[in-house]
Amino acid sequence: MAQDILNTRLTLQIENRDIKYVLHQIEREADVKFMYSPQLIQATRKITLKVSDERLVSVLETLFRPVGVSYRLIDRTVVLSYKQGSSSQIPTNEASAPNTQPEVVPFRDIQITGRVTSVENKEGVPGVNVVVKGTTIGTVTNARGEYTLSVPEQARALVFSFVGLLTQEVAINGQTTINVQMQADPKSLEEVVVVGYGTQKRSDVTGSVASVRGEDIKNMPVRSVNEALQGRLAGVQVTKGSGAPGAGADILIRGPGSINGMPPLYIVDGMRISGTGFNFNVQDIESIEVLKDASAAAIYGVDAAGGVILITTKRGNKANRPVVNLSSWYGIRQATNMFSLLRRDQYALARENFGFSVASAGPLNQQPDTDWINELYRTGAEQNHSLSITGGGERSNYFVSANYQREDGVVINTFAERLNLRINSDYQLSQKFKVGQSLYMWRGNFRNTGGGIPFRSTPLMPVFDPANELGGWGRTPGGFYEGANPVGANLSQRISDVRSAIEGNIFADWEIVSGLNLRTTLGASLINNRFQNFQEAFSYGTLRNPNATLSQSMFNQENYTANFTLTYGRTFGRHDIKAMVGYEAYREDGSRLDGTANGFTVPVASSFLLSSDPNNRLITNGFNRFPFRRLLSQFGRLNYNYAGKYFLTVNVRRDGTDRFETARKWGVFPGFSAGWKISEENFLKNVSFLSNLKLRGGYGVLGIANVDPFQFLEQFSFQNITGLPDGSRVQGFGRTLTLANTELQWETVRQTDIGMDIGLLNNRLNITVDWYNRRSEDVLYRVPTPFSAGLSNITFVNVGSVQNRGLELAADYRGRKGNLSYAIGGNVAFNRNRVLNLDGVRNTPFDEGRPGDVWRTSVARTAVGQPFGQFFGYVVDGIFATDAAVTERGVTQTGAGAGDLIFRDLNNDGRITLDDRTFIGNPWPAAIYGLTTGLQWKQFDLNAVFTGVAGVDIYNGVRSYTDFFVGDNNTTANIFETSFFGTNGLTDKPRTGTFVTNAQGQRVYVRDPNSNYGNVSSHFVEPGGFLRLTNLQVGYNLPQTLLSKARIGSARVYLMAQNLFTITRYSGLDPEISSLATRNGAGAATSRGIDSFGTFPRTQMFALGLDMSF
Repeated sequence: MAQDILNTRLTLQIENRDIKYVLHQIEREADVKFMYSPQLIQATRKITLKVSDERLVSVLETLFRPVGVSYRLIDRTVVLSYKQGSSSQIPTNEASAPNTQPEVVPFRDIQITGRVTSVENKEGVPGVNVVVKGTTIGTVTNARGEYTLSVPEQARALVFSFVGLLTQEVAINGQTTINVQMQADPKSLEEVVVVGYGTQKRSDVTGSVASVRGEDIKNMPVRSVNEALQGRLAGVQVTKGSGAPGAGADILIRGPGSINGMPPLYIVDGMRISGTGFNFNVQDIESIEVLKDASAAAIYGVDAAGGVILITTKRGNKANRPVVNLSSWYGIRQATNMFSLLRRDQYALARENFGFSVASAGPLNQQPDTDWINELYRTGAEQNHSLSITGGGERSNYFVSANYQREDGVVINTFAERLNLRINSDYQLSQKFKVGQSLYMWRGNFRNTGGGIPFRSTPLMPVFDPANELGGWGRTPGGFYEGANPVGANLSQRISDVRSAIEGNIFADWEIVSGLNLRTTLGASLINNRFQNFQEAFSYGTLRNPNATLSQSMFNQENYTANFTLTYGRTFGRHDIKAMVGYEAYREDGSRLDGTANGFTVPVASSFLLSSDPNNRLITNGFNRFPFRRLLSQFGRLNYNYAGKYFLTVNVRRDGTDRFETARKWGVFPGFSAGWKISEENFLKNVSFLSNLKLRGGYGVLGIANVDPFQFLEQFSFQNITGLPDGSRVQGFGRTLTLANTELQWETVRQTDIGMDIGLLNNRLNITVDWYNRRSEDVLYRVPTPFSAGLSNITFVNVGSVQNRGLELAADYRGRKGNLSYAIGGNVAFNRNRVLNLDGVRNTPFDEGRPGDVWRTSVARTAVGQPFGQFFGYVVDGIFATDAAVTERGVTQTGAGAGDLIFRDLNNDGRITLDDRTFIGNPWPAAIYGLTTGLQWKQFDLNAVFTGVAGVDIYNGVRSYTDFFVGDNNTTANIFETSFFGTNGLTDKPRTGTFVTNAQGQRVYVRDPNSNYGNVSSHFVEPGGFLRLTNLQVGYNLPQTLLSKARIGSARVYLMAQNLFTITRYSGLDPEISSLATRNGAGAATSRGIDSFGTFPRTQMFALGLDMSF
């Protein structure tokens, strides 16, 4: 293998270029990598090299024999070091002529030994140059990262350097053993990043691409890839709206681009996968790249309008002994900032003040006093255990990992667990032919019986009643409560939600001739979901069901992908060109079967066959092998680089989809970007503090086809089952009540991006700035059809245009002082969203989002000239102090009296009507920001992630439930602070109602005659900005002297906390709120920031972990 590589034939014509450039060209031609110290090879030394069909071994001899540099081959990596016999001499200046042997320093006093390891995986790093500071004396670490070096007695420090790693200087101070941990320089200009269907050097990237290393998120207590990105990247807004076990987080890249939502496209190891939520093992990730602008994402066309998240999983490392890694942590979770519901005595008093007596329950002191929050909530637990093996040889490598994760929720009878296995491998069958595969298998089980605050409850109901034959649950006291027993409603559900998948791909890469590669990748995802709920028979008093019911749903999906790419790269003098063309086909198929049965004679059942009445077994929905989706694509990219200073990238993709009729099914999506590395110009080359300065800009077009299939056709579906005279039944079919839209077409997104990358102080300080303008046209929206039209379903329509403009700033600084190394990063993004027109619906605004049944209208309105989903309601100008104040105002406000909200008469017509509503709040933040810190001192390390938003509003819909009795619900002690409640006078909270005398002379209570708690108004709009310490981790690395005795490579113990604290002015449970589901399924953009009482509360976690390598 090694001899084959050294015999590789090269043809190069290079004149007066630095040696670093020459090595780069050899890497491209011979498919090898060089490991070296720039100081060792005199990286800026100019040479001329002209060879034709010359062997690689001869070229290396020509380059390095004259300067006393030797090389050794490890797999396809050429490690350069100083030649034996004069190994302590490394040329350090340009004055060293190629044919001049360096000066020999014979005197040695001290011999120093040590090992250089990686901070990330604690493995030895080969090829690191170890040099005595201020001299030419040095050596290179071996394959295990070990070194031995004799140094003069007067030597003061050693300098450790390696391409792609941060250089370190360590004082000798008489030490004879010096071990060093080196960390990667994530901003190194030689760093390779993943882009669509290929890779590029970071220094050559012209689009807006942000990266996260897998090591940075490996042990974080996150449930999804989205959550792992929170606070780390500018312009990437991640919102975790629920604390339910296994709950995901939604993500927006550069704001809400479309009414129906515009999620990013996830690509894992080159393939689409079924999801990157709780089902995905974050510890398998090697790196994540986020393509934020259209010029970078255009290569993916359809589905890429919301950005592209490229995930590369770990693979084996050739020429390494097998490395075993064990990672395990266990923690506890608790709900944070919970409400307290009224207990028995408070409840009875508040009910009486509200006009309802609880006397029917009997003497109060003999009644239960149930704390339903305490009964439903508990201390949850979470555990994560991972085992991986990495290894390889000359021709192959492998990575195998297994992981188990389980979260027991803070609500009883809720949990999520997952078991997964990943196998990645690569095989070099010959010098020009390589194959590999990625396989991921997972199985999860979920149980979510509901969360949120149990407002619908009464403390006068016991949890259990042994006399109750249907479940033994406590029953309603009668007369004033008709709801469920919250604990019974939870525990009587026997839910099993089992999901599993096998996902993977195989690839083959053939180097046809030098520089020309053909790559074929075939991928598949086989997904199975099986949901089952056995609802036991129950009686909660008024609410009862004596018949148990079994519901089952089975869903299977198959996704298949095939792509083929042909790539050609060539350097002509100072011109570097790389071109790629590709073809891709993608299909989704699925099947589903739903059914119910009741009449069971056994207490718990999981089979319909146990139903005693066959007539009660019913198939409610079903289809077999239904074509979900079809995509056919052709694409291409051209990269051009002149002299390492001027860059151009052009992408184009043509997508065909089955979502539109024949004449509209194809879309073409181009993108281009350019870059100018100003720091390479002569007028800036001598600016010592400037390491990198690059200006870039791009424009691209992307498409969205996020609609249900066959919307352009008239559709038929199941209708009623009709009973016939002979007793048989027949299934009917007929037209669905949906309008066909033959004019439906692609939603198009056009985006411009201008950015600048700045590196200062040898790239220790890096700054990135991006400005963008994104415009979505022919926006797709589910328009509800009025019942008066004789139609009951929604219809997809291209309704209008939307704009997002923004600015992103990101900066990070890395350094070291003595034993302390540190890395600090921060980012902030500003985005402005605006609806430009709604021509498709004659500019008619539409309303979405109700946080509860008490609300009379929807909270959010989307209208031309405004951002998506603005809060729309009445402006409140205070509270009426007296009944006389209502009359004196001179405005008719039906039902108003002392203690009621004063609604502003915006149109000055003298009466309060729906026409007086206006925009009262904005759920989209003016800024989102994040801060990451990493500190390491000797054996200790600390990592923290802060996240926050500013300039945002929240509609606190929960306050109608905390300040008021909604129906027969319970409430909180806030009700005692409302105006004129009981013995109260005027307060800062509106009244809940008033006592009046009716025509029969009876004193009755009128609930909320002014609809203070039912009208959408500014009274419920609160500032929603916050700063949160999202993740904190403190670790200790056990000393190598201790571990070596047990033959352990590395071991780290750590403590971590999640959601440690939040600084906010919001009065609700938590200010991090995503979107409500809406009647037409949109929700992502049109009902943001509305707090609802049914939300599963956020949790706080504390955990202890261990990470070991062998």
